[in-house]
Amino acid sequence: MKSYRQIFTHNPLIGHKYINNLKTIIVGEIEDQMLDYTLIADKFGYRNENLELDQGQSKIHVDNLFIGCSFTAGDGVSNKSRFSDILGNSYNAGISGTDIIQQYLISKDCSEFIEPKRVIFSPYIGCVVRNFMKKRQIDNLVSSHLWHKPYPEIKDGEMILHNIPVPKPHLEYTSNTEEINQTSFFKQLIRKLSNKGYSSDMNKNIEKAYSSPDQFKVTQSCFEKAKSLFPNSTCFIAPIPNWDFLKHANKDLKFLVQQFYLSICKTSRMKYIDILNCMLAGEYNQYFYIEGHLNASGHIKLADVFAKEFR
Repeated sequence: MKSYRQIFTHNPLIGHKYINNLKTIIVGEIEDQMLDYTLIADKFGYRNENLELDQGQSKIHVDNLFIGCSFTAGDGVSNKSRFSDILGNSYNAGISGTDIIQQYLISKDCSEFIEPKRVIFSPYIGCVVRNFMKKRQIDNLVSSHLWHKPYPEIKDGEMILHNIPVPKPHLEYTSNTEEINQTSFFKQLIRKLSNKGYSSDMNKNIEKAYSSPDQFKVTQSCFEKAKSLFPNSTCFIAPIPNWDFLKHANKDLKFLVQQFYLSICKTSRMKYIDILNCMLAGEYNQYFYIEGHLNASGHIKLADVFAKEFR
């Protein structure tokens, strides 16, 4: 997927958000079987139509507040085709490329203007891998676009966040164009030869992250801090797997990831939604684009999972 205009803008709390009041067409990649779709962002910098306050209210009241990364934000589909919009009366605060720390900070931002009945943290299971990164890097032909982000330190058993306020993004130029072109070529070649962009390295990174006591402490701390911002809401953790994980992760890794979140839910008094096994029980191949994100069928499936949980 690609866009011919800027989609994100710097945000000193989170790192980046969608541009306020954005409306643009995202061009789908034919090789991914993805159609063009419309991306709409509201005045707060999240992918929603603008909602107005009811008379006499200081916050917007919704049934569901979803917080996550691109799998929640809906990369690959228009706003109306996402599971949050299919459910109805939901606010989607997913931002592509975020980690668990940034999703806690999204919670902090949303607590200023949203009063939800339920808060659902729905990160892609790979979001944990990003927690200790200090920046995200996008490589171009002769430069790298660096987006800074908050990152944690564990000191005396407590999480301390650094890089807040988050520095503005910047470009780094390189003279080694040939090396960049070769790297880009081989990445694309491997992706085309692999089914749905499978990468064994990603599952290795997931195993390493979910085995780390520091990652557990950071993730647990973020969810507990986020939960405390919504004292009148029921909070859920609903990690979303991608096709790669569903297809190639072994039973031990799937069990490790589930226990990671179940342990946090138990200690933090949150509810766990088992999207992993719900997808494994169906024809999950039909739920994803070749590049890895949920397609329209995938969003319908998740909307059904959430609807059954909330009855």
